[in-house]
Parts: sequence; C-alpha cells; structure tokens
Amino acid sequence: MLSKNKIKLLRSLSVKKLRYEHSLFIAEGHKTVNELLRAFECDFIAATEQWHRPDILPDNIDFQIVTADELKQI
Repeated sequence: MLSKNKIKLLRSLSVKKLRYEHSLFIAEGHKTVNELLRAFECDFIAATEQWHRPDILPDNIDFQIVTADELKQI
C-alpha cells in the first residue's frame, strides 16, 4: 500500500514545475518502464501483480505491489 505522502508526491508530478523541482517523472506501461530501467537510474516503482518482474529490477529500487484502485488515486 502506498503511503499518503508517496501518493501526494506522485500526484504533484502532474505539474511541470514540480517535476523539475523534484527531478522526477512518472512513466506508465510495461514497455516504457522496461526501456527506462535500462536507460535511467530509477528510485521507485509501483506496479500491479501482473507486471511484477523482480528478475530485472536492481536491488536499490523501492518496489511496491499496488492494486489498480491505488494507481487510480495517483
């Protein structure tokens, strides 16, 4: 389950100014996330059970399984 602070941060990334301020962005979709994992250093991934791919994730990534309803909150 995502914390209230994490949800608040993720929601704030819809504002361009805050994305630059935090140096963060959100990527969605299986293909996009897999490609970005190879190109960027990632801090956090929230994914549903069906995406869960622990074999390709580096150990230093904060990875959380969430429900579709939790993703809708973001």
